Amino acid sequence: MANEYDLIILGGGCAGLSLARHLVRMGGEAPRTLVLDSRRTYCNDRTWCFWELPGTAALDLVRYRWPRLRVAGLEGGVSVDCASQPYCAIPAHEFYTDALQAVAGSERVILQGQTQVAGRVRQEGGKWVVNTSQGCFRADSVVDTRPARRPEEGDALLWQSFLGAEIEWDGDGSDSGEVTLMDFRHTPEHRMVFTYVLPFSATRALVEVTEFSPGVTAPAALHPFLLDALRRVTGGGIFRSLRTESGVLPMGRTGHSRMAVPGGGKSSTYAQAGVAGGGARACTGYAFQRIQRWAGLCAAELRERQRPLGHPRDPYALQFLDSLFLRVLRDQPDLAPRLFTQLFAGAPTGAVLRFLGDRAGPGDVMRVISALPPGPFLKALGSVCAEPGAAWREL
Repeated sequence: MANEYDLIILGGGCAGLSLARHLVRMGGEAPRTLVLDSRRTYCNDRTWCFWELPGTAALDLVRYRWPRLRVAGLEGGVSVDCASQPYCAIPAHEFYTDALQAVAGSERVILQGQTQVAGRVRQEGGKWVVNTSQGCFRADSVVDTRPARRPEEGDALLWQSFLGAEIEWDGDGSDSGEVTLMDFRHTPEHRMVFTYVLPFSATRALVEVTEFSPGVTAPAALHPFLLDALRRVTGGGIFRSLRTESGVLPMGRTGHSRMAVPGGGKSSTYAQAGVAGGGARACTGYAFQRIQRWAGLCAAELRERQRPLGHPRDPYALQFLDSLFLRVLRDQPDLAPRLFTQLFAGAPTGAVLRFLGDRAGPGDVMRVISALPPGPFLKALGSVCAEPGAAWREL
């Protein structure tokens, strides 16, 4: 039937298109796939960043690399050399263009935009039924990459809310070889607001302000902080805004916030992916490389066993460490500048980057732990261990 497929991917964002790219590479072995997305057009709406570590994917799409990074706290800062593991950025339009061109040349993978999913996905006669604004579609399997629901306080230990602007300005240029990963020098008391700067050239940069908080911070509330940051970066000169980007990422999902398979229970033919499905690292929000690794695994599972695969869970030890770190930040937000500067100042750069990039070995983990002050973590340990289903119970 015309509207029947082997696989339907709900959502054509980073996760949905990443899986589509892998399926296209399978050629005739790929399942007949329909990608459904609500947007009319794709625009340069975000920037994905990561460190170039062993196994890093999509390096052909990297547009910018930086050999140094800086973290600034209230009592000073630290600059580190990361030339052997540079910080990389992929503008969204680079990724979207590559993925859309790949899908356009495929006979097995179809992208249908301007399509809203109506109601709940349901199973009927062994098929998944998806009702949409463009008709009804059926498939053997579904990969759901859509957000679970509107972010709310309590859905995550912390939320990472950000607002940024890519700007150009005249006058003296900045150091285009160093990323400002976190600058806490202008953060208000009892809040974790910091500035993030990606210098694309001496007079062009992406400047973002980010807040870690128990609740979601609206872009309007971050706008005054962004204006102050733009004035500092440009030296108070005139600048031109080229585009803006904003978003909200969960940091440490709570159990009740996770998506459920339609109809309840589990299903080997329905998988959740993307940020809402566990694609973002809990303590950092970095998601792009994790999504690429999942997309490769899911494509292989579809080829070999004709079933989709959700994001693999992080090892219990990593879940525990992330949960402990986030608990400290939530309960003692004024410690954030000190913790992040001590982390980069006290541990070998390679160990820190591998830890943040999900490539750490036991030695790296120990070096990261030894660089941080033990008091705040011992204080938070009891409440973390008392949580229902806490990861420490599985260690």
